Formats: sequence, C-alpha cells, structure tokens
Amino acid sequence: MTSVRFVEPDSLRGVTGLDGFILPKKLPPDSFIIAIKNTQIESFIYFSIYSEYIQINYSFTYSQYRRKGLSTLLREFIINYAKQNGKKRIVSVPFENANSLSLLKRLGFKKSEIDDSYYLDL
Repeated sequence: MTSVRFVEPDSLRGVTGLDGFILPKKLPPDSFIIAIKNTQIESFIYFSIYSEYIQINYSFTYSQYRRKGLSTLLREFIINYAKQNGKKRIVSVPFENANSLSLLKRLGFKKSEIDDSYYLDL
C-alpha cells in the first residue's frame, strides 16, 4: 500500500536528479516535506504554510515512478490537509516545461493572470 508520510530533509539525501533544487538542511518554520517512500523515496513535495494559503515549493518524482499516480496522491494529500486546516488556496509555480502542468489542471488549478503561478481555491 502506498502511503504519504512527513519526512525530514535528511531523508532526501542521495536523491538524484533534482534539477537545481537546493535541499535545506533544516526546514524553515511552517515548511514541510511529504513523501512516498518504500525502499527509497519515490516522490516528494516540499511545501510551506501561510496564513491563508499553502505554497507548493518543489515537487519531484523519479522517472521510473512517474505515471503511477504518486504526484496526484501527494497533491490530493495537500488539498485535504489545506481544507482540514482552514486554508483558502493552494499555489504552485511549476518550472518551465514542468511535467506537473497537466496534473495541476486536472486537479482544478487555474493559471494566474498576473504571474506564472497556478492556484486552487478551496
């Protein structure tokens, strides 16, 4: 069974292919990493919580685990987490040519008219 868990940055040491993402040694306050991990980390999302919204800072899935629904599962976890904690919006700013654009749209995220972000109002 695939489950989402909160992890510390040190559990991501050794994850390769992060395309310029700098892993923090210690998470800032109100920032978290959730991951799907079996024998190794397969997929993770690094996010921050603000007073009214949640910001998805970075997401990553190893290529061999893509198209298995892991990124969807992680984002659905964040959506439920946001609802349970009274957040009104989730914001994500995907990298150019990101693989997550179709996923964001499928989950109901809309493109902001003022910047490169996508948002989901809850």
